[in-house]
Amino acid sequence: MSEKRIKMISDRLMVLNPKDLDIIDEGHLHIGHEGAKKGAF
Repeated sequence: MSEKRIKMISDRLMVLNPKDLDIIDEGHLHIGHEGAKKGAF
């Protein structure tokens, strides 16, 4: 996940005023999975 995408997600979630926010990229866990071949976006 690019830094730009992480910032976009973080900015959008911050409107919910979370106490803590961690964005963890687990995309590597889906390599080879049928649904991951084209990506989510």
